Amino acid sequence: MNFSSTKNSKYLASVTISDVHLHHPRTPTQLVVDNLIRELFHSDEVKKADIFWISGDLFDRLLTTADQDLGPIVHFIGRLLFFCEKYNIALRVLEGTGSHDYRQSLLIQHFLENSGYKVDFKYFDRLTIDYEERFGIHVLYVPDELNTDASDTWHQVQALCNEHGVTQVDYAIMHGLFETQLPEHVHQPGAHLTTRYYELVRRYTLIGHHHVHRIFGNIIVPGSFDRLVHGEEGPKGHIQIKDYGDRAEIKFVENKGAKIYRTVNLTDTTLEEVILRLDAEVPKLPQGSAVLIKANKKDPIAHSMDLVRSRYLGYVITSQFEREDSVSVRLEEVVLEYNPITITDSNLVELVSERLKKRQLSNNVYGLAVELLEATK
Repeated sequence: MNFSSTKNSKYLASVTISDVHLHHPRTPTQLVVDNLIRELFHSDEVKKADIFWISGDLFDRLLTTADQDLGPIVHFIGRLLFFCEKYNIALRVLEGTGSHDYRQSLLIQHFLENSGYKVDFKYFDRLTIDYEERFGIHVLYVPDELNTDASDTWHQVQALCNEHGVTQVDYAIMHGLFETQLPEHVHQPGAHLTTRYYELVRRYTLIGHHHVHRIFGNIIVPGSFDRLVHGEEGPKGHIQIKDYGDRAEIKFVENKGAKIYRTVNLTDTTLEEVILRLDAEVPKLPQGSAVLIKANKKDPIAHSMDLVRSRYLGYVITSQFEREDSVSVRLEEVVLEYNPITITDSNLVELVSERLKKRQLSNNVYGLAVELLEATK
């Protein structure tokens, strides 16, 4: 590592955010942008950063020009580039899950090209080892959904290391899951193996996708920047690292303005008790907070939701009622064998060609079809 080109000259300072999910249907984009501006651009520590990583899922879904969220998002991108230019921060963005990001982080590149900002910016949507000459570090970038089997991705990583003449990298910025993030009884072929990356990465791996912050070994899960759903009611925020080469200071900085998602269990509760309980809890929450009421279908609250919603205007009140004899199944007990395929201009020919092969077409017809596909690129 080359500290002579860092701001402090004693350590490499980095900031990482992940799973921002702009244009989310439940957490307002304006709120998320306001939180980003306050927590990042008004922070003296973030101003001291040498490199700023976004480890995937900056967006939640496909954005159109008619969406009202476009304004706050463009405003955020402008503020981000202004901030990085003013404080000389290298900006690196990784593509996350295809069904969330849709390669829309390229908006940052387009904004940069059509503005007067001068920012050291790179966007990664393919498996890449990037050498940061300024800081003397090799960084591995692993987007989500490269392969259905993480072993295939690992073999590609090894081949890439050989190509670059390295046996280790200094940092890895990833989007996906490690096997340690799954319950012990769940096997998911797409999950990366921690032992492989412990040996590969000298300093730290920062991996997005899972929304709950945690650290295991030198693997750091930033978690989502803001709250997005019920069941993830713990702290949200971003990661700051001061890396001295032989040691590091790692700090999780909480987003104090994250939207509140509160779950209230009102099973076997009379309506009078319900009102007393909600009166004691809901008014203390910020306006716009989401409150999920859980109970059985036989409970009085199940037939009084209109009363509850009219009593607590300004809050998002939802409900989840179960039959008394129903059996709750924990999410981690359910294994879904669903591997989504993201179609892009770079993989369209390959995907369609594979399907055509299964049609048992003649060589002439198959060759013509592939030729026409290639012509569309």
